[in-house]
Amino acid sequence: MRRCICLIIIAITLTQCYMPKHAQVYSTPKLKTVENPYLHFVGEGETVLDYGYHYMITKNPIGVFIERAFYPERKVMTSYCEYADPQLKIKEGRFQSWTDDGNLYSEGQYFNNNKEGSWKHHYLHATETGDYMDNMREGQWESIDTSGFRTVSTFVNNLKQGKYTSYNQHGVVIKTGEYIDGKSQDEENKDMEMPYLKEFEGIIDKEERKSKSQNKMLQQLYKNLKYPAVARENNVQGMAIVQFTVKADGSVGKTKVIKGICDPIANACLEAIQYIGPWSPGTKQGRPVDMQYTLPIRFKLEG
Repeated sequence: MRRCICLIIIAITLTQCYMPKHAQVYSTPKLKTVENPYLHFVGEGETVLDYGYHYMITKNPIGVFIERAFYPERKVMTSYCEYADPQLKIKEGRFQSWTDDGNLYSEGQYFNNNKEGSWKHHYLHATETGDYMDNMREGQWESIDTSGFRTVSTFVNNLKQGKYTSYNQHGVVIKTGEYIDGKSQDEENKDMEMPYLKEFEGIIDKEERKSKSQNKMLQQLYKNLKYPAVARENNVQGMAIVQFTVKADGSVGKTKVIKGICDPIANACLEAIQYIGPWSPGTKQGRPVDMQYTLPIRFKLEG
């Protein structure tokens, strides 16, 4: 049986209502009765304006406001973002994020809340580097996997467009192909089908089967995914990222939380994933293969 791992990304948002707080303005340090657990992350010359269960706000000597987010149970920094204003509404400057185990996940610059210029994304199996313009990928992007194989492709309006070329670790061309509006024109990829929920096996049309399966999967997640009370009480929000593999026999392999925000949210994601299924495996060229889902889940509080 062939073995192949593909990344499939689906995003969902879990929104929870809560009693709204007054708008925060970080102009002067706030008085706190609890010791700052993240004091050792403060940069030279920075003034601490606020801190809490999972965050710290500082201001550096040149007037830049900095928000750091942490995985509170591990005391690991998971994001660093610079802002132009004390309300933290306008992202302006350096941005970095890390996985829960401290590995760099993404890095680049914001200008007026938009990703601009060179960015780098570090994924489990590859690193991607290229430019953003007005928050969209544009121009040439390079991807290098863990084996040293390199692929160069072109983005137009955030979609892969035109020819791409893949090289081995010695720089020898091993493959060329084409994308049209983000879709690969390779025959081997055209023959690939992602896993779907078993209850939709009777649907012949692949696109209809895919759509119905994804909608049902999201329904299952929404039904079983709860916003943890500890996270609500501490105003914890953000994007959790979960990876799981649907194996070639239809079973679900190892599930891993790449970015969990905090233990209660990470555990809620792991528990909810267990309710998805049963699955029919994905196929490539007609044969069952392992396929890996990358599932971003946004936790958001609204007043």
